[in-house]
Amino acid sequence: MAKPRLPSTGTARRSSSSNGVPSNGTPSADVLNSWKEIAEFMGRTVRTVQRWERNLQLPVQRPRGDRKNVVFARPVELRRWMDGRGVSDPERVHVIRANLQRMHALCLAMTKQTEILKERATGLADELRAIQRRRTDRDVRPK
Repeated sequence: MAKPRLPSTGTARRSSSSNGVPSNGTPSADVLNSWKEIAEFMGRTVRTVQRWERNLQLPVQRPRGDRKNVVFARPVELRRWMDGRGVSDPERVHVIRANLQRMHALCLAMTKQTEILKERATGLADELRAIQRRRTDRDVRPK
């Protein structure tokens, strides 16, 4: 079964040269032309994909004779690399991130409610001690 494709941002370019170096041709999802595009495609940060390229041989290429920071990658190769490494599909990553954000918001709300309940419990405990003191004072008084 084919993996779902991410919607194209319209910034990727089709390679038109024989050596595979991307040109500034028509928009296409055949080639991702920057660390940012690669990171967005993979559902990770730029630093993460740069680290993967450095440490885990993420399949990105650099044009011959160009600066080190100029990169491009093919989505087909990135998907193959992710499948081989057990990295989650980018679509799934976005769903997981959204779920984590919702869970984080719920945790914050629950933490706030917990603080409110602690304050109420402290107030009730203080009231109970005050009632017990009054009863003790009333029972201790001479009749």
